[in-house]
Amino acid sequence: MELLAVVTIIGIFVALGLPTMGGVMQDRQAARAADEISNMFRIARSRAAATGAAHRVSANTAAVAAARFELRTALTMVGGPTSSCVTPMWTDTDSRVLNLLEFAPTAAGSFGGRGIEVKATSDGGGAPPSVVDLCFTPGGMTWMDRHRSGPRRARLPPGADLDRGQVMTPVRLHRRSRRPAAGFTLLEVMMALTVLAIGMLGVVALQGATIGSTQDANQFSIANSVARTWLQRLQRDAQRWNHPSAFNTASDLSADTAFLNLATSSSPLAWVRPSTSPLEPDASPAFDRMGNDIPVSDPRFPEAVYCAHLRLRQLYPDMIKAEVRVFWKKRRLGNGAAYAGLGLTSGICTAGTEAAVGADTANFHWVYAVTGITKSRAQ
Repeated sequence: MELLAVVTIIGIFVALGLPTMGGVMQDRQAARAADEISNMFRIARSRAAATGAAHRVSANTAAVAAARFELRTALTMVGGPTSSCVTPMWTDTDSRVLNLLEFAPTAAGSFGGRGIEVKATSDGGGAPPSVVDLCFTPGGMTWMDRHRSGPRRARLPPGADLDRGQVMTPVRLHRRSRRPAAGFTLLEVMMALTVLAIGMLGVVALQGATIGSTQDANQFSIANSVARTWLQRLQRDAQRWNHPSAFNTASDLSADTAFLNLATSSSPLAWVRPSTSPLEPDASPAFDRMGNDIPVSDPRFPEAVYCAHLRLRQLYPDMIKAEVRVFWKKRRLGNGAAYAGLGLTSGICTAGTEAAVGADTANFHWVYAVTGITKSRAQ
């Protein structure tokens, strides 16, 4: 449900942001077109000086189908390159096309909703012409033909700036944006906050998983320590098991040991919870969350976190296979009905629940340890 809500919110923001992104793409297209047009004028001027032939750029925005920008170079005639802008008629006979740009407008004087305008100042007032020819000579002179009645060509002084000339402004390129660049919009801020919020949710979820994994690893470490503690107790208890021997043929396993007396050779072999023995008064099957023993008589016994069970099988007269299992509740079990249904009335280490707890692998974690115990040699 939460994922569906997040996806829906993202979809709404994307739908709202599409017009803005479309405007940005159109702005970029207009900027690219303006750069191409501006470069055409620069190339014409530089090629005229390099080749010794006149170059003309014709800008025609009067056509309805497309705005047309054409770069032509005068062909070499008898006697050398044509360096004059007046002599050629700029037809296919005395010139050739070097570059051609066409932009289909969506409205009069615009391109894709963004303005690409070519304007020239009018000497005597009136509307600026829609067809302008600029001719660059090898000597650095610039000539203009406005295609209107009166003087056919006006000469620009050498070095006149194409954008801020003293006589005219033959080319002025600009973009009309639907909105000025004024920082971030509320939509952009909201989308950024949404992405940040999604990232923060992922970090929080990852942090929760990390904490849970750390807790589980700590619990497994303590359970392993508890299992090793009981293996050491059984090894120590084996020091009391000395007979039968050459000195005494009667076994002292049942009478002299604290926990090994639970060993049996019968089958099936069941798990048992070890009881407190006077020989080991501090040993307990129950442990707190730090791995410390909780005696059976302690009021904290029902609050035990870990519990140990033993399974002892006598393989030979002088050897016992000792198994230790340590278990604790999974976090999802809690103390509800599922916990009470196991009969754990005195906590996780309640006597007589060994079989029920052992069969419930879905609600408990387990650690097992096994070793061989041998009878000590009688002195």
